[in-house]
Amino acid sequence: MEEWCTLKDSGWGQLEKWAGTLNMDKKFGFEVKFADNMLENISLACFACSMNFGEG
Repeated sequence: MEEWCTLKDSGWGQLEKWAGTLNMDKKFGFEVKFADNMLENISLACFACSMNFGEG
C-alpha cells in the first residue's frame, strides 16, 4: 500500500476526474449516489493514507 501513498502516484488527478464526471452526470439527471459514496470513501482513504505517511 505504501507505493500508492505519494501524491504523485496516489491517483488524486484521477479522483478529481471522477468527481468532475459525477458532477456532470448529476447535472444531466443521472442517479450517481452509489458512485458518489464510493468516491467519497476512496478519497477519504487516500487522504488518511497521505496524512499517515507525511505526504499531506
